[in-house]
Amino acid sequence: MNTLMKNRLQADIARILSNRFSESDFLKLIGLIFDKDVPNEQIFNRVDQTSPDIKKLKLAVYHPIELDDRNELVVGIVYHNRTIESKVSLVREVFRVLKNTGYSKALIAFVPKNSQNWRLSYIQLTPQITQKGARWHLENPRRYSFVVGKEIKGLHTPVKRLTSFATQSPKTASKLLETFSVEPLTKEFYKELIKWVNWAIAELKIGANSDELKRHFIITFITRIIFIWFLKQKKLVPEELFEEGVLQNILTTNNLSGSPKTIYYKGLLH
Repeated sequence: MNTLMKNRLQADIARILSNRFSESDFLKLIGLIFDKDVPNEQIFNRVDQTSPDIKKLKLAVYHPIELDDRNELVVGIVYHNRTIESKVSLVREVFRVLKNTGYSKALIAFVPKNSQNWRLSYIQLTPQITQKGARWHLENPRRYSFVVGKEIKGLHTPVKRLTSFATQSPKTASKLLETFSVEPLTKEFYKELIKWVNWAIAELKIGANSDELKRHFIITFITRIIFIWFLKQKKLVPEELFEEGVLQNILTTNNLSGSPKTIYYKGLLH
């Protein structure tokens, strides 16, 4: 695939992931990723009301896609009344349904009611032999999903990963698992973080100007950033604290001492 075609493919994937869920767009996404059309015909469509806290879980499963390693992958959509964060329990409920269908691998879109965002998850069941006989085991549901949608900023990782999978051959279950795995992402994150810390130590100018003091300051700074971001994600602090236009009217040199470059740190993080 040449560069122009790859860029066009990446743009199409990015457009779908950055919008509200649409069944037609979702099936188009599957076609882009696997270079195969998904028959717009459902194997089954069921409403599960066995879980009182869900009220209604609607699962639609389409005909499977055959991967290059002969594994079959089913594609499904789950409509539910939980929040976007509810992934583990929902994946386990889908697992309960899938293990009776004969399919062990699935790509599922989890779509919360009245939400601009949705979750794309890869589910893989592996057979295990126990003292009680053979049984299906669910791979860790926390590790293999992307949150996407209209309100999600920074979709670089899922777009990059899915584009990479779409342009490689052969397309196998192990490569699909790697595409959704957080382990490569974690390694990449820490590699970039270490690079940034080393850069910051060289650039930072403080009183004693020692590398040890700089390193301590930077670690404290990063810890505060992560903690405040956690508060933001849990909606425990106002979104306005992260909007530059709003902060310009709140954090000024009139109410904080020091250089304008340190206003955000002293006024919010400190």
